[in-house]
Amino acid sequence: MITVNNVAYSGQSEPKTLNDLMEAASDPVNSPAHYKMGSMETYQIIEAVLAGISDPITAGWMASVVKYISRFEHKGKPVQDLQKAEWYLKKAIERQKDLHRVSGVPYPIEDY
Repeated sequence: MITVNNVAYSGQSEPKTLNDLMEAASDPVNSPAHYKMGSMETYQIIEAVLAGISDPITAGWMASVVKYISRFEHKGKPVQDLQKAEWYLKKAIERQKDLHRVSGVPYPIEDY
């Protein structure tokens, strides 16, 4: 029997992997283990990244990029999470290209 966060686990409900143990030891609502990167939580990283983004739509896409990258090894489907991050990143890139086209400001990369 293992006790984590005052919950006793025995038999089949006992955490079997490190990820299971991390999840059991975390607060799944307020501080889930799969949203931690070292001492920082994903929302803290997102706040730091978004602080410098002026366009709210791009900021939303980039928040999703950070979310999926930060947890890709912790949810059991790393390739799928990286593909989701890639999808959102492509949306952010297209948004930036569109904003530059509309504004008339030349985009710094000529080959898009």
